[in-house]
Amino acid sequence: MNNFCKIFKEKKFVLISSLPENNPELAKAAVDSGTDVLKVHINVVHHASGTAFGSLAEEKTNLEKIISVAKNAGVPVGIVPGAKPGIGPCELNPLVGMGFDFFSIYAAHLSPTGLVLKEIGKMVALDSSYHPYEAKFLAKMGVD
Repeated sequence: MNNFCKIFKEKKFVLISSLPENNPELAKAAVDSGTDVLKVHINVVHHASGTAFGSLAEEKTNLEKIISVAKNAGVPVGIVPGAKPGIGPCELNPLVGMGFDFFSIYAAHLSPTGLVLKEIGKMVALDSSYHPYEAKFLAKMGVD
């Protein structure tokens, strides 16, 4: 069981901080303030903050620093890998190698092949177009 999944077994309430930019100082502030989990982004425009996140290559230096800050504090780190349909192992495998504990993605953007990755946790979000009974099948499909 990875650190991302383990924290939900250990705590009744889990605080996930979604950083408004991939800034190591923001990550440190969140960790120092007691966040349980950090979440960063690439290849997406974050609607809540209005931030346009760059590619993995563009964001890599800051992401590595954020992972270091979090790991030193024992805080799992996840990543939103993008917002286009069909995201699968080609996009996700490099994230595993960097040390991310999980990815966070809308179901409509995830290729089913992304669910076969055992080395990384999977947080999959459903929007209002999904029926509640569909959520029950996510765990059976490998979503954490």
